[in-house]
Amino acid sequence: MPVLSWDLDPTLTRVKYLPTGEKKAQIHPEQYHRLSPFDDRVRAQVGMLYEDLAGHAAFDGILFHDDALLSDYEDASAPAITAYQQAGFSGSLSEIRQNPEQFKQWARFKSRALTDFTLELSARVKAIRGPHIKTARNIFALPVIQPESEAWFAQNYADFLKSYDWTAIMAMPYLEGVAEKSADQWLIQLTNQIKNIPQAKDKSILELQAQNWQKNGQHQAISSQQLAHWMSLLQLNGVKNYGYYPDNFLHNQPEIDLIRPEFSTAWYPKND
Repeated sequence: MPVLSWDLDPTLTRVKYLPTGEKKAQIHPEQYHRLSPFDDRVRAQVGMLYEDLAGHAAFDGILFHDDALLSDYEDASAPAITAYQQAGFSGSLSEIRQNPEQFKQWARFKSRALTDFTLELSARVKAIRGPHIKTARNIFALPVIQPESEAWFAQNYADFLKSYDWTAIMAMPYLEGVAEKSADQWLIQLTNQIKNIPQAKDKSILELQAQNWQKNGQHQAISSQQLAHWMSLLQLNGVKNYGYYPDNFLHNQPEIDLIRPEFSTAWYPKND
């Protein structure tokens, strides 16, 4: 489910970024066009959408999309600046960025704000559908591998593990610019990082990519053999919870006969 990237009333505040040296904040042309989580009207309207969904559809859980992120140049909208000042930060992103300690605290503030918003949405849904509703949220791989990169995403793996039933890690090497020959080692590095954190493996789902997305729009399907190989690699490294995205069932991509054996629950490596 989208968290911020809703196409709602144009008068609602959008997330804005302010590059170094620029004086005017703007909407990032290459990022999700997101509503600002610091705007009370945004929070109210998105909350109502979740309530409408809960009241008119039967489901057992919610996966919060990866659009719940803020870079180290965001959010520079007016409501966000007000929120920073109320929290004791400077009203200038430039000043915040030039102060290492304040910059670190600012990243944590934004990260917690996004998490708190998703928990608020969860509470709205559970109030209608019941407390059994499970929650999960997408996180980019870099904040897992390099926790200090929270500053670039406003996503914190430790917070996710505490806040949701499941954390869906985007285990997508090509999305992260990793070369094909290095993809296996990158996935192993990711799994090792997860295993170093108590109970993280049991609360994490690794989401593999079934498509190699390109900026020019010429997306390429990942071969079914490659996807099956990655699944096998994850199992051999002790990972039991994984999936893939997207699934083009109309064209049988990936080929179900090739990947089905890697979804068997009959065998897991004793690599705990």
